[in-house]
Amino acid sequence: DACDFSVRTSNALETFCRSRSVPGATATLADLARMATEGDLLRTRNFARRSLNEIRAAMIAAGLTLRKE
Repeated sequence: DACDFSVRTSNALETFCRSRSVPGATATLADLARMATEGDLLRTRNFARRSLNEIRAAMIAAGLTLRKE
């Protein structure tokens, strides 16, 4: 899942992955679909609504959704 996210979104995703002890601090969209809810992402430092919308759009394009709360 090579996505072209903004720098801010990429950094926020890296922070989220580190907080979840994801190896290499990177996760695929499928990984995010399995392990994250919108609330999980928004509670991550520097993860704002704009980043969530960017990720949500990429996931929709890939036929994925985040976990339900």
